[in-house]
Amino acid sequence: MRKLRKIFLITFLCLGVLTLNIFADEDPLAFQTIKNMVKDYAEKQLSPVVDLFSGVFNTGFYAPVSGKIVSLGIQLNIVPIPKEGIFENVDQKVLPAPFLYGGVRAPVIGVFGLARAAFFPAGEKIFQIWGLGAGWEPNLIPLLNTKVLLSYHFIKNFPYIAKLSSWGGDIIVSFTKIPFVTPFSVLGFNRTTLQPDVEIITGEKIEVSATNFYFSLGLKIMFITAEVAIVPSNTYSISAGFSF
Repeated sequence: MRKLRKIFLITFLCLGVLTLNIFADEDPLAFQTIKNMVKDYAEKQLSPVVDLFSGVFNTGFYAPVSGKIVSLGIQLNIVPIPKEGIFENVDQKVLPAPFLYGGVRAPVIGVFGLARAAFFPAGEKIFQIWGLGAGWEPNLIPLLNTKVLLSYHFIKNFPYIAKLSSWGGDIIVSFTKIPFVTPFSVLGFNRTTLQPDVEIITGEKIEVSATNFYFSLGLKIMFITAEVAIVPSNTYSISAGFSF
């Protein structure tokens, strides 16, 4: 068992290393293309960026909160980059975000918290994604474990982004009566706000926001957790970690 854990952790670390050069360009997501746009058109072009990072923030909540007391691990969220808006001429097809995560739970009162962070180069800086969450386990349905979660995410040091943050809420339902296997589902939403550090043709900076709803299904088998988004589709999360 220990050998298997080492193999999976090494695999995840290798996947994280593979993402190191994904945003090596000076302007990897082509934000400077909005310089010659009017406000309405620029907002429309930036809408896919908001949806992209909303997918990164929405995915992978179960693994950090699945421990009886503590959860620790590494996680890879994979979100497709749509060929629309300012992404139309971007070569990258997916955004992989390798997270380190931790979660704690107070079983007597059913309160829990989580934190996760991702780091990799973007241009000349180290791009950072930070996420925090807290919640409660009401467990109102027999045979099912129910968690209500509030979360907040933000990024730092991404080229040409002055602000990108998101807050949201989730209901996580899992069936914990099967030995070594836990199926679960996540239903939630988030409100994501983007402010590029680029002026449009009128000399002003703009802000774009969107609310996204999502539903995902997942399975935890021992120390491996996999999650697939049903709405929106094609977003994935896989985690390897320890909980006790």
